[in-house]
Amino acid sequence: MNMFTNEEKSYIEGMDLSRLPEHAPHVVIALGQHNKGNPVTTRCPYCNSPITIELKGNPPTAWVHGCSCGKCNGSFRGL
Repeated sequence: MNMFTNEEKSYIEGMDLSRLPEHAPHVVIALGQHNKGNPVTTRCPYCNSPITIELKGNPPTAWVHGCSCGKCNGSFRGL
């Protein structure tokens, strides 16, 4: 976790992400940045491209996330 800034660490403090894939902290940070209205600055740990976040639904109830290499692609519902 040393690769994250203090601001980025604040999004994942107290979470047990040990059983999730290597990119999970990066995705959680990107979702946190997006949901707080901050610029999403988090990058994929595999390809170093920015992780994108897109809201889905009307009203929005899901978040789709992805990167260039596709290893950070997926979605969350109801966060």
